[in-house]
Amino acid sequence: MNRLLGILMVFGLTSVQAEDKAAQLEFGYAEACPHMCPYNEQKGFTTDIARTIFEKRGYRVTFVALPWARAAYQAMQGELDGVLSAGKLETPGMIFPELEIAEQSDCFYGKDSDPWQAGDASSFLNRTTIIFNGWVNERRYRKALGDEVYQQTFEEFSIDSRYYERVLEMVRRGRAHAFWMDSTVFGYLQKHNPELDSRGIKNLGCVGHQYLYLALTPQTQVRSEKLAVEFSEGMQALRDSGELANILQTYGLKDWRH
Repeated sequence: MNRLLGILMVFGLTSVQAEDKAAQLEFGYAEACPHMCPYNEQKGFTTDIARTIFEKRGYRVTFVALPWARAAYQAMQGELDGVLSAGKLETPGMIFPELEIAEQSDCFYGKDSDPWQAGDASSFLNRTTIIFNGWVNERRYRKALGDEVYQQTFEEFSIDSRYYERVLEMVRRGRAHAFWMDSTVFGYLQKHNPELDSRGIKNLGCVGHQYLYLALTPQTQVRSEKLAVEFSEGMQALRDSGELANILQTYGLKDWRH
């Protein structure tokens, strides 16, 4: 009898632990305010959206601040349940909800005096342009220019808490002509980080716009597909109730779909 009781207790404890683990979600995110703000009191609107959706469904949600490429890699490997604000072309092989979590503009910024306009891959020749590690056009531009010319043309930076400070300084000192940045992020940077002083810097053109998603690991496909459905349902509910508008308003933004 005692042996049977012990077996039942162990089985019950194991079941509780499994259920507890299933209720935990861990997402990676990188510095890209107002999308994601790991180092601010307000953690970013995509963070607020994901937390609100999944906590309403009984999950416990945590976020891990990492450089973008590392966060995407760990999600792909199953070390994280997913990564916030990922483009489908940037993270192929991941599982995506039907509804996006944000919109992104792929723009380039440089000195006011620079007449250059961003365009196709050839427009970047004979210049030095900073992009982030894993940016959406890497494969397409590498194919168009070839690996050697691509590496001479683009300089990869990790998106971390010092990305904006570093790229502004590079352009000011003439060590690079332009840097990649989402237009929403740049506007937020100008407003909330005056110490970085972006005077004399302008938008030199955008090469595309894309929706961003909560990208979920393919390593637990059934679970990720369930989370994808739950996210889309939750996102639609937030939009219908006006709660999404309230979240975005906190960051001075409006719904990109309206």
